[in-house]
Amino acid sequence: MAITEIAGARTFLAVPMLKENRLVGAIGIYRQEVRPFTDKQIELVENFASQAVIAIENARLLNEIQDKNRQLQMASERKSQFLASPGKFDDLPCDARYTRAARSSTNAVCESLMAAALWPPKS
Repeated sequence: MAITEIAGARTFLAVPMLKENRLVGAIGIYRQEVRPFTDKQIELVENFASQAVIAIENARLLNEIQDKNRQLQMASERKSQFLASPGKFDDLPCDARYTRAARSSTNAVCESLMAAALWPPKS
């Protein structure tokens, strides 16, 4: 159904929400009468759209930071567990213990770097 049928819209204004020329959404307003929106009203909706894009980007960045913090916390917990149980690897030859520790640390770093390289997802 069209907005004219659902809400009785007779005049409609849609303003794109753009981030670096990429569409992230739109804000639409309407009237139930045929009367154009003034330049001032259009400018106000454009400002709302710009502010909404900033808010969306801030939310995305906050989520990204929280995700990175969770990853760092997990890596720190793994490191602490490893360091807290040195006897676990006493039966291994010295070189094997250091190799396993280096491999474990390298894997954690690689996981963090891969996650950072894959964000944000390409569409």
